[in-house]
Amino acid sequence: SIWGSNTKSMRMILLSLAAALALPAQPPAARIIEPMREETPGVHRERLYIKTGGGKEVRADFRRPPPATKGRLPSIICVSPWGNTAGALRGMGIREPGVVVRAGIAVATFDYPGLEDNPSPDAVKDKYGPERQLNVRDVIRYVAARADVDPANVGVVTFSSANILAAGALTRPPGDPAVKFW
Repeated sequence: SIWGSNTKSMRMILLSLAAALALPAQPPAARIIEPMREETPGVHRERLYIKTGGGKEVRADFRRPPPATKGRLPSIICVSPWGNTAGALRGMGIREPGVVVRAGIAVATFDYPGLEDNPSPDAVKDKYGPERQLNVRDVIRYVAARADVDPANVGVVTFSSANILAAGALTRPPGDPAVKFW
């Protein structure tokens, strides 16, 4: 055997590793800074910070139809290459998230850490790298774990080079939430 006398030990390590990778991902912690309230007719918004795996916080807005709406909602996460990710909807010809929300779909938009008040793509060095991909992954995890969201009906909307970020976020370890469409 190529493992020599350590075959049993190596097999146990590999089985333990496989079991750990199969565990469902834990949703990141979040702290609400503005509780759910009506933003415009038919659109309720909650503003929060989602703790990322890198120890930073992502400022996010979660918009949904009025809380009286029964059942778990389909949801989309908007991903853009810089600034606030609501811009991802513009690629679909939608000017503001409320249009989608009034159609019965929850919408999550967010700002990358450090870009909350500076939408310039030059504000950070890691434009498309692992840190920003993990930011996207953590927002997906958070949205999929919400009690008011149908985790089997979550999608990602991107445009331009945000496809790089979404691809990296969606090819993470097993146990991360799957998305229905991208």
